[in-house]
Amino acid sequence: MLETRVDALTELLTVLHPLEAYSAAEGELRLITGLLRTMGYGPPIGLRLHRLAARIAAVCADSSFGLGDSRRTEHYALAAIRSAWTSHEPLLAGHTMASLARYHLTFGSPQDSLELIRAAQAAVPSPSPRFSALCHATRAIAYSQLLASRRSLRCLEESSSALPGESEEAPVQEPFLMPFSKTTLKVVKGIVWFHLGRARRALTECFEPLMEASSEPCIRPPMTKMPVRLLYLLDARLACGDIDQAAHETLTVLDYMGDVPPAFLPQIRQRFLPYRASPAVRELHARLAEPRSL
Repeated sequence: MLETRVDALTELLTVLHPLEAYSAAEGELRLITGLLRTMGYGPPIGLRLHRLAARIAAVCADSSFGLGDSRRTEHYALAAIRSAWTSHEPLLAGHTMASLARYHLTFGSPQDSLELIRAAQAAVPSPSPRFSALCHATRAIAYSQLLASRRSLRCLEESSSALPGESEEAPVQEPFLMPFSKTTLKVVKGIVWFHLGRARRALTECFEPLMEASSEPCIRPPMTKMPVRLLYLLDARLACGDIDQAAHETLTVLDYMGDVPPAFLPQIRQRFLPYRASPAVRELHARLAEPRSL
């Protein structure tokens, strides 16, 4: 029963609002850790419970990331890694370390991210092509934040080469919360080009094609990644002077999500502060000022 609920919650992570995902996952984690603490299960049940604790703590970390809470994200990711090692699941530990490395990119710690990716790869000595692609992509963003353009672009090439093509696609057997895909790689390329000072290229080669290929904006599910991707899109738009388009795309995301988590609202407002004279920006500010359910 517990395993079924954890499986279902992990599958729903792509469509649940981060607050909904966090509330559900935190309740499941309290239940599992309570069982471990009060019942003192030995193997094999104890190992199964620790593995479930690792998986659901990883969901708590990802949803906390979607809420913009860096402290909670770190707390749950480290808890997931500890439980994964306790349950003798190095693959799960490695995947969670790779996720934590990606979170650190958003929190402004590229050097920490690189260290975490090294640790993740040490935990998974025989990685799948998809996991290798994810690690190369994470390093690409980290090096772009450090303005090491050659290293960054080389990592992008390695990520693209490692990612399996459609004809090579196999069922995902690894503990990805969300499998690394060609769409994700395109977003990564946009982020890299932005950090390397090529905002227009980030838009034309990466973000805009994704938007045109879908009825939703490029920052569509997973919902936990949507606010951060919105900020990158806004930064690229505003750097290119696309003020009205940036405002309209933010409104589209608000319509899709219902509510942007409160931690991201000051960041959105600050980005548009110099453009208050624009009617599109005034419309956006009016929308942001509406009563919210979160």
